[in-house]
Amino acid sequence: MNYIKNRFIPVLALLAVAFQAQAQTPPATWQEHWFEHNQVLSRMYYDDDVAIYFDDDVDRSSTWMYSYMGDLWRYVKQTYGEYSAEGRLYAIFHTGKYSGGHPSTYFDASHDYRDVVDAGAGPWPCDCGTGLDLFTHEVAHIVEGATMGVKNSPAFGIWGDSKWAEVFLYDAYLGLGRTADADRVYNLWMANSDNFPVANTHWFRDWFYPIYSQYGETDVLVRFFELMSQNYPKNGNQYAKNMNWGEFVHFWSGAANANLKDLATNAFGWPAEWEEQFIQAQNQFPFPYSNPNNNGIDITDLGGSITAQYSDSPAAEGVGNLIDNNTGSKFLTFHNSAWVQFQANESHVVTSYSLASANDAPSRDPLNWTLQGSNNGSSWTTLDSRNGEDFQYRFQKRIFSFNNSNAYSYYRLNMVNNSGSILQLSEIELFAEDSNPFSNKIEGEAYTSMAGVQLENTSDTGGGQNVGWIDAGDWMAYASITIPETANYTIEYRVASLNGGGQLSMDLNAGGQVLGSVNIPSTSGWQNWTTVSQTVNIAAGTYDFGIYAQAGGWNLNWWSITKVSNASSARKSSDVVAASDSEMVLFPNPVTNQLSIKGLSPDADISVFDITGNMILKPDNQSESNIQTIDVSTLKPGVYFIQSEGKALRFIKN
Repeated sequence: MNYIKNRFIPVLALLAVAFQAQAQTPPATWQEHWFEHNQVLSRMYYDDDVAIYFDDDVDRSSTWMYSYMGDLWRYVKQTYGEYSAEGRLYAIFHTGKYSGGHPSTYFDASHDYRDVVDAGAGPWPCDCGTGLDLFTHEVAHIVEGATMGVKNSPAFGIWGDSKWAEVFLYDAYLGLGRTADADRVYNLWMANSDNFPVANTHWFRDWFYPIYSQYGETDVLVRFFELMSQNYPKNGNQYAKNMNWGEFVHFWSGAANANLKDLATNAFGWPAEWEEQFIQAQNQFPFPYSNPNNNGIDITDLGGSITAQYSDSPAAEGVGNLIDNNTGSKFLTFHNSAWVQFQANESHVVTSYSLASANDAPSRDPLNWTLQGSNNGSSWTTLDSRNGEDFQYRFQKRIFSFNNSNAYSYYRLNMVNNSGSILQLSEIELFAEDSNPFSNKIEGEAYTSMAGVQLENTSDTGGGQNVGWIDAGDWMAYASITIPETANYTIEYRVASLNGGGQLSMDLNAGGQVLGSVNIPSTSGWQNWTTVSQTVNIAAGTYDFGIYAQAGGWNLNWWSITKVSNASSARKSSDVVAASDSEMVLFPNPVTNQLSIKGLSPDADISVFDITGNMILKPDNQSESNIQTIDVSTLKPGVYFIQSEGKALRFIKN
């Protein structure tokens, strides 16, 4: 295994947040008053970050927890942020009683509003094995239940008591430089399986470790909690509900900046209910990530005009705001009922649509409505009717589907609000199937020529054979594949690799045009399969496609090429990496101060966006070369996007 460098800097233990400078002294004794616990505890050690308590039966010669629990808690605060105003973790050790452990957070009166981990039955002779894991496990629950100032764990009902804790322990041990313990739990959990959500589920091997190792290690864990704290519904300072599976996969996709549906399908299966939840989550929480599934082409992005029944909207709240792809703007009319009408440039078969609530006053939301279609603007056919449809949150986007096989060029939404005399809405989308879809899946062994590779039977879904024994410089060619139109296409590769480190590139006509390269992650086995992808622009024509091994050590089962819908491309420029002879490259990445960008025109406009899609930096490009350097030192740590000349790439700010 390749371990990252020790991320924990011991000197941070000497630094104190301002409000900790006068941290209160923990009590010398503490009477337990929770569950069946009734011991009078004795304080054995404390500093600004940790207080250690023993019951009367704990061996006083055990002192390893004084330093370890402090180091662990400092790493948690360094990584995930502060918790209680006191800033201290209370760790309680029992011997001969209360087998197992439990946490409590500063939100709860039960443990006197302190961050607490409490465990028995001991003994605790060393910072090793199950004792070490148990207390670290309980700290993982504090992280999931109180990070970033929000109480509760919306994902607990999905990952249960231990699955999040497994990846937390692995990361914490690496962060603390305890590589032997990281190796120990890695080997333990790679072999472990569970019976939820289905039998023989390998949570760590097939879900958390691929996410951790491929999408930013510690950073991807932090981003998951950041996205929840910024987007998931809350009542005050606590989460309002539990996640469903579609939301769970969507939020992890956002954290990874990659669509993890295929990873989830491989790890857990993918019932139809999850697909519905996933689509709903993408619309309700519209943060960007690569190649999100969509509901077809939004015809409001393809040209046309929108009108309203009444012309009484305030100047900044006109009907055009409904199709500007921005839930921050809105349409408002001083009527309790009204219609809005979109006229497309051509007829489309619409089978679903989305509506998004606006920024304030839920009473103004549409409650009842009908969607109608027409080809002349006067004779209307009702396509869908809804009654009593509450929007629970502001800026909430909801999607609605219906059966329809007829094409219309006019679509009208007749709405009635909840109450009062004002009606408002922030966004409407009308989804139709792509009139010219294209997708082609090619088995890896179906090459017309090759160099250096061999075939073997595969255990991947569908069986058959895969290409193996791939070394650097090997290649496979696939002749006469027709691309129907000039467009953006997603190319997916079904790969497996024991150790990772491989890289492939795709080219057209024996290297006449190189479409870019894709890194191959470790899947921890030659028959453990995952899907990686790239999105490129290809002109219409018939080509010989070639897959070239820039670095070996991987297997290929199949690859596919699928046209990306024009609407999806227009709305999500960060999904598209254009193929060119001078592809945009960012370095170093992650970055601390100066980020260099290679492959742009000398006078290219550059914009920096955060993970929610807000532009936060537009540097002045004064370079006369094809390498530009921008100062990102003032950005907060996190994930950002560089966009320029129709290209967008992600970078991580340390």
